[in-house]
Amino acid sequence: MRKALSEHPNVKPLLSSIDSLRGTEREAALQRALGVSPAGYHGGSGIDKLGIGEDDVEAVRQLSSAIEGAIRSDRPGALGLDLDGE
Repeated sequence: MRKALSEHPNVKPLLSSIDSLRGTEREAALQRALGVSPAGYHGGSGIDKLGIGEDDVEAVRQLSSAIEGAIRSDRPGALGLDLDGE
């Protein structure tokens, strides 16, 4: 997790900005930041203000994968994130 955060210093402010949102705007911003929102869906004015780009998506995905790895502890049968929609 530290590596992902150090390689992408913009992730902390982005996550703080997402955390300041509420309701469906927050959910939509999280989905956009993970790159799992439907194509063309921006979910509301909160996301437009955040300006989430492809670099941000990659950074948040790396961080989420690192968190998942720390939580799962390499248990093969454990459920995990489905960032590719499979």
